[in-house]
Amino acid sequence: MKAQFIFENYPPGASCDPNAPWNQPEDHSFTDFEMKDDGDIKLVTKAYVGEDDIEILEVSTIDPMILDKFLLKKLGLNYEEVEDIEMEEDFLVQDYDQEKEEVFFKTNIGDTQVSMRELYDLADETRKMYVKK
Repeated sequence: MKAQFIFENYPPGASCDPNAPWNQPEDHSFTDFEMKDDGDIKLVTKAYVGEDDIEILEVSTIDPMILDKFLLKKLGLNYEEVEDIEMEEDFLVQDYDQEKEEVFFKTNIGDTQVSMRELYDLADETRKMYVKK
């Protein structure tokens, strides 16, 4: 329970109100952005179950080319204009750092930040790309 007591100015029965903030379930889930050296890019949603145990709730993948196109766009470049370059050699994500709902990318072209909402959209785009029609 979020509140230990209800102040006297609340109406009778307020402690049992299911819509009261102290009666709302606490969300213990969080999402990590993971990018491996082999190009495997995932959003992994996890939740605390118990004191120290973590359960994986969902894993969403992002196609590396979709992420590259998106990052280039965020950096003010058009993928089609630089399509002739060797992407693996000329555009590299050198490092990334996640802070809550933002992921900061350091690339050899420049640095940019991406929200988790944008990354979920990229995962949806990846999912649509691989769904058979």
